Amino acid sequence: MTRSRRWRAAGTIATVTALCLLCAALMRYTSPADRRILARWSVLHSGLILVVLIVLGVVLYRAWASRGSTTAGPGGWVTLGGGLGFLAWSAGFAIDSLEEATTGGRLGDLRLFSSTAPVPIVLEWVAMLLLSSALLARLIWTRPPRRIGWAGNLLVVGVSVVLGLLLLEGAVRLVSLIVPEVQGFPTRAQALWTRRFVRLNTLGYRDDERTPDGRPGVTRILLVGDSFAYGMGINDPEERVGDLLEVTLNRAVGAPRFEVVQGAVPNTHTLHHIEALRRLLVFRPRYALLLYVFNDIAHVARPANGARPRLGPLWRVLLQNSVAAEQVFVRLRAASYARFGTTVADPYADPALLSEHLGALAEFTRIARDAGVEARLVPVDLTVRLEARFLERYRRFEQAAVAHGIPVWSLETAFDGHAWPELVVNRLDNHPNELSNALMARAIAERFHAEFLPPRRLD
Repeated sequence: MTRSRRWRAAGTIATVTALCLLCAALMRYTSPADRRILARWSVLHSGLILVVLIVLGVVLYRAWASRGSTTAGPGGWVTLGGGLGFLAWSAGFAIDSLEEATTGGRLGDLRLFSSTAPVPIVLEWVAMLLLSSALLARLIWTRPPRRIGWAGNLLVVGVSVVLGLLLLEGAVRLVSLIVPEVQGFPTRAQALWTRRFVRLNTLGYRDDERTPDGRPGVTRILLVGDSFAYGMGINDPEERVGDLLEVTLNRAVGAPRFEVVQGAVPNTHTLHHIEALRRLLVFRPRYALLLYVFNDIAHVARPANGARPRLGPLWRVLLQNSVAAEQVFVRLRAASYARFGTTVADPYADPALLSEHLGALAEFTRIARDAGVEARLVPVDLTVRLEARFLERYRRFEQAAVAHGIPVWSLETAFDGHAWPELVVNRLDNHPNELSNALMARAIAERFHAEFLPPRRLD
């Protein structure tokens, strides 16, 4: 057997293996609504499985039919490169499906290279490199330029651009794996950060497992909120405001008398927080703190977050499949917010919207009070250190909340003496960093101590 035939045979084996892995991953998927086929799959998904099986049959038939072929040239190694590329991609897809069965449904959204797991992210890039190389080699072999001229130069430029983009994609994927970070947008880097640093309890909160009875002699404080209380961007959960508050209070009283039960979930608003309060009252807290952020008004109106870049279908597909394109987008997005943030109407300036929103916050307080729980609203806004208009908004909101009978613990001065860049996680994400969480915890502990405990110094 010639070397070319051995390469071709190896490429065929890789392709067959890849098709089997792909089919297995697709079969693990269960359609969310339409399950007309075998009470499991939609007609579209069943058709996709059928297509893969047909392609598998065609590849096997062609391999059998060409077993005596003596074709020469680069066709063998092109087949091998393409087969290995397809195998790398399908292996990553299969690994994803073992962890999350819904992976099988992402092909319908053209999310071919959109994994958020470490090994598949690398395998996807290897697949990009091998498949692109095989495709370029096939094009050059079938339509070689007859002479070095503009066509040859154009080919060299095209190959160089493709190679450069692939190297850039690989480098960005590697950086995202090594140094994952939150980015204010659901990127691969942010998903990898969550995967590495976040552990949830059985209730879905970033907290320890709790029992309803708790420990004798220990008073529970329930902390409810969104990504700020959750600790988005805080690698060590013990550096979050809730954990720091517990340590500070216990240090002040000289004994482990307080326990902070944390019920925070990112991307939530006041109505979600009301439901979280109802759910977590089973842990019998004595106090409930709502760590309020100035996008919690989203249940009545979208808060003023600046202009959002509008993306067409092609751009969406590109972002879903390229980590490099995704990183370019998040930076353009941040620049867009910085430029157009003042042009969007602020719902906190609308009396009707604000009144409806405050009604929901008052409901949170009422539910806690009816359960015998002391509730306090704790508004947090790092932007008070950025512009005077945000400080004015903070004060107006606080006054309006008090006028609605909502007890408020102000953190207006908690960040005094610190500039905006010192307080946020990174330049792409405005969540509070470890310093901000420490400042918040100390300010809340001081208010808690002043209102509920005998006078004592907080170290």
